[in-house]
Amino acid sequence: VINYPNINCSIKGKINDDFPTKDEPSDSEFFSVPNGMVERMIPKVLFSVSDDTTRAFMCGVHLVQEDSYFTMVSTDGRILSITKERVSGILDFQGVTIPPKVLKIIKSVSDGKSMMSIAMNETRGSIYFRLGNMKFS
Repeated sequence: VINYPNINCSIKGKINDDFPTKDEPSDSEFFSVPNGMVERMIPKVLFSVSDDTTRAFMCGVHLVQEDSYFTMVSTDGRILSITKERVSGILDFQGVTIPPKVLKIIKSVSDGKSMMSIAMNETRGSIYFRLGNMKFS
């Protein structure tokens, strides 16, 4: 309820408990990737992401870590795109599917020179990107 002279408004909303807060990873959970690596990988796989919402598993880019490689994979059912980059000092993690909208935002705000940090929450299947003072999840 908002009260102001001559104005009395009631705004309907939802209860906080219906929307649990996200547990943001601590600084120690982030690992750094080389400058521009993710930005170079995004265009190589983003074009083949499916827009067919009935097959949700194909509506994103799958990111996995294999040995000392970062691998991004996407498909629309006809085209399979894959790109790999060698990295060192990354934490082991299971694969996670990243929505294309997040990758487009990262590509648009990144200058390719800033250090990017990534963290995973495997229990929730979440990925967190930190680029300068910006955070994406």
